[in-house]
Amino acid sequence: MAKGIQYQLWTPIANAYEAYRRRLIGSPTAIYEHTWRLIHIEESLVVTLSAALATRLLVIWQEQPNMSEQLNKLRTLITGIKQDDAGEPDFDSDNVGCLRGSIGAWLDFLSWFLKLDEQFECSFVVCVKDYLEKVPDGNPSLAFLTAWQRIESVKGFKGNDLKRLDRLKAINSLRNKLAHVPISHRIFRDLYEGLRQEVLSLLTPWTDW
Repeated sequence: MAKGIQYQLWTPIANAYEAYRRRLIGSPTAIYEHTWRLIHIEESLVVTLSAALATRLLVIWQEQPNMSEQLNKLRTLITGIKQDDAGEPDFDSDNVGCLRGSIGAWLDFLSWFLKLDEQFECSFVVCVKDYLEKVPDGNPSLAFLTAWQRIESVKGFKGNDLKRLDRLKAINSLRNKLAHVPISHRIFRDLYEGLRQEVLSLLTPWTDW
């Protein structure tokens, strides 16, 4: 890669789910491990969905001469590489693109997508937008919110109107906390139960699963 840029690949959703399923059968009481494997499923979901969406947008906009600004923004979000005034790539940019391995960057890309003031005719893009903006029926608040609040003061993820994108962001925020703070087994157990409900529900666009 140019100037030492390293891009990260992620495990496919099916592999992440199968690893969780096998470990759950083999060691059903390993709550700490199962919690992280659920997070890995969520991360694979985010990357797979975002990568497919970015690819589709690239194809759509390349056929439209008036979408050069959106194309440049898309490329910057994904690669982290900006273009200078002459249109040349700026490899010294401090931007952290999605391909650097940051789930937060992929989520930023999805947030940017939802803010686009454009009507799409592509059924895949429309379905992705509907999926991300949907508030799951029968599960309005985060299933792990109560347990999460025992660890830290939770901001931005309360209420009964959390869209699927918000839930993906909440899981990523929880992941960042778990990576740096020791948690008691009792709290981990409660977190795991709620996280399992959230992750499994995110694997399908249907709300009555």
